[in-house]
Amino acid sequence: MTEPMTYLYAISREPPAPEGISGIGGEPVRVVPGEGITALVSTVDAADFGERGLREHLEDVRWLEETARAHNRVVDAARTPIAPLGLATVYLSDDRVREVLRERGAHFRAVLDRVAGRTEWGVKAYADPPAEETPPQEPESERPGAAYLQRARRRREFSERSWADAVHRAERLHADLAAFARASRVLPPQDRDLAGYTGRMLLNGAYLVDDERGDEFAGAVTGSADRVGLRAELTGPWPPYSFATLEDEENAGGPR
Repeated sequence: MTEPMTYLYAISREPPAPEGISGIGGEPVRVVPGEGITALVSTVDAADFGERGLREHLEDVRWLEETARAHNRVVDAARTPIAPLGLATVYLSDDRVREVLRERGAHFRAVLDRVAGRTEWGVKAYADPPAEETPPQEPESERPGAAYLQRARRRREFSERSWADAVHRAERLHADLAAFARASRVLPPQDRDLAGYTGRMLLNGAYLVDDERGDEFAGAVTGSADRVGLRAELTGPWPPYSFATLEDEENAGGPR
């Protein structure tokens, strides 16, 4: 190890960290307490997690997968409630983490209050390309070139109307689920090739749901998706990454 740094996985109310849990690189997870809360951390190498190392590794899909698995393993094993941090949130030392807990303790406690007793569910909704338009009712031009352009215009307009309708149905699905959840977020659609789905992803939603209503939420997803006529995929429950909101403010892509 060229130079040790401190990798931060999550903020929790309840120390200590689970015994025997290892983090990135097999390093043991430890706690850094302060302001009545606890940071779950482990030691990483500056050669990998310094600004230059991270910049190089973020192009390495295999490295990202291994790092994400180690990160999620710690988060999953931690006691709840927790506020998980984004991938590769790194500080120069444990002392710097203590400073952050002092500076932002009130904010962290508010986040923990928001996610306590709740988990995150993901819902993705898809639509297939529209079927061919029914035969046109309007007469076509007698000129071959003009008739071809007419048909092309009708196909384009039909496709646009079909996709617009599908988007509207996805919005109805999200509205139904958002009304059920404590909080919700709409995330960008995933890349089709990387995620391996067919059709078009019209909704990539995250929903913060009370733990005791998880089964009820799963039923709501099925019922609402059937009503609007979309294929829906439900995942979860997960740690509430999308609602901890620590990532946006803390994860700026380099050590602090």
